[in-house]
Amino acid sequence: MKPEHLCLLVVDDEDDFRTLVKHRFRRRGYRVLEASRGEEALEVCGQAERVDLVITDIRMPKMSGEVLIQRLRAIRPFLPIIGVTGHADLKAKHAALDGGAYYSVDKPQPGLACQARLE
Repeated sequence: MKPEHLCLLVVDDEDDFRTLVKHRFRRRGYRVLEASRGEEALEVCGQAERVDLVITDIRMPKMSGEVLIQRLRAIRPFLPIIGVTGHADLKAKHAALDGGAYYSVDKPQPGLACQARLE
């Protein structure tokens, strides 16, 4: 599928990181939605016409990425999800994968790793 036909949702509590990922994918023609919290991501997923991929931080306040992944799996079981972390925490990465994320990649350059997974 061509990038202009795909919609990504980027979820991260760090504005700078979210903006970096958003711009990387928009330059390549993807439609990009964003959310700064897990609760907001669930709202966006519920209201958006389509979301083809979620890229979410694993460590966020209030609702962690792990919980978000589980909640997204409950409402959209086949939605591809990539967990991202800036922490060298194998336990968190494994929890995200066990919760239903397809991949887990490290910050600060997940755009490259995520783009490779999309292609």
